[in-house]
Amino acid sequence: MEFMGRNYPILVRRGLFKNVRIAIRSSDGQVIISAPNFYKEAQIQDLLERYRGWIEKHWKNIANADKIISQTLETHRDEILVFGEWQKINEIDGRLDARYLKTLLLGYLNVRVFNIASEMKLRYNKISARIAKTRLGTCSATNNLSFSLLLVFAPKELIDYVIIHELAHIAHKNHSKDFWNLVETYCKDCRRIRKELRGQVKLYIALLERLQKNKV
Repeated sequence: MEFMGRNYPILVRRGLFKNVRIAIRSSDGQVIISAPNFYKEAQIQDLLERYRGWIEKHWKNIANADKIISQTLETHRDEILVFGEWQKINEIDGRLDARYLKTLLLGYLNVRVFNIASEMKLRYNKISARIAKTRLGTCSATNNLSFSLLLVFAPKELIDYVIIHELAHIAHKNHSKDFWNLVETYCKDCRRIRKELRGQVKLYIALLERLQKNKV
């Protein structure tokens, strides 16, 4: 869509919305507008103009974050993050690929999920790890827990938060107040950790993509 004199990544979704909403996807800076069906093109343009400063600020922050990630990858060209610690690739015992990282992650998850679930007095079914870039964890209707391979790059404190989050969905299949109260009961600092995790996800994705590209 044309905005500010050039084409920008703007997605307009029309539907049975009561009010118009605007958001920016941090992964690529795409502006997402959710608008009622009756919203006209001129109204969308007016909305973009009203939020011009807000949009530019977020795009600048995203560009700065991407620059920091590029610098980090360059600084650690011969290293990989494993549970929050940079390790020399040539010092890792085993072929560094997705299968190897999955084995590392599952080794940690199998122990920690069992221990934390016991503490929370919750019962889960199966645990799996898969390459997923949009969600770090899921809990199915049958209480199967799935975790993103991206977590292998994260400090264990952050992984434990995701474990607690998904286990809490066994008791509450939503994000209600009761759900968050349960999460906070077993992760007192969950708000800080959640914010930190969100800030690190793009780096984890970049690390995984570099790994897949190079096939070390």
